[in-house]
Amino acid sequence: MEKHRRKEYPSDGLLIATIWFLMISFRFISLPLLVGGLCIAHRLGRRNRWAIILRVAFFLSLLSPVDVNVLGVYRGGGVHRSGPRLVRYVVGMPAHTALIDRYGEYYTLGCSGYTFNSPSWMLVLY
Repeated sequence: MEKHRRKEYPSDGLLIATIWFLMISFRFISLPLLVGGLCIAHRLGRRNRWAIILRVAFFLSLLSPVDVNVLGVYRGGGVHRSGPRLVRYVVGMPAHTALIDRYGEYYTLGCSGYTFNSPSWMLVLY
């Protein structure tokens, strides 16, 4: 009789680490890497080379100083331009006039948008 191979799923430790890192350092830029890594791990096994590479890239992207502004989630200030650009991201209560003088445009979530490792820049694509 042939033994049935059990499908390998990500371990509980990896799942807990993923949730913990997403809570303290959320980035929209990391979500495609997470979904891609989980899909490959589910279909080809968690020890697949591409699944491991995508998982490592996911955790490294959580430490990135750049995030993507998806569908205007972050509020902007200053003179808005169009086209792809890097815009400064400010945490806390911003000094609007000083930021407009210095950067021309900035993004903020105010005092509620703070995470342990907030991004410094936003990649705006619209």
